[in-house]
Amino acid sequence: FYTTRTTRKIGLGLSMLEEAAQATGGKLIIESELNKGTKVFAEFQLSHIDRKPIGNIADTLVTLASTSTEANIRYTEDKNGTRFIFDTRDIKSNYPEMKHQSAEVLSFIKKYIIENTLF
Repeated sequence: FYTTRTTRKIGLGLSMLEEAAQATGGKLIIESELNKGTKVFAEFQLSHIDRKPIGNIADTLVTLASTSTEANIRYTEDKNGTRFIFDTRDIKSNYPEMKHQSAEVLSFIKKYIIENTLF
């Protein structure tokens, strides 16, 4: 994610994400390899009193999945020994003929996330 805009710098808000994660006893990890890509991991303690409201995670993930064909989005939830994983790579590899940005696929993704998220 970057911009060629010269009027102002636009960032991903990683410093705010790091601050929010650390406030809950979590952490932010960034792994980057030149010409390969960047991974951003944010970990939050779900039960921490300082954790900000998560908001509508299904809408957030659908928006992220619809914005780029090259970026891979992976979201993991762990709660009480149960894990839910959403990964756009699964969609791309299992359904290569489908455009994951189509309304039909995005609607399926949203329904899948709503039915499977843990909180």
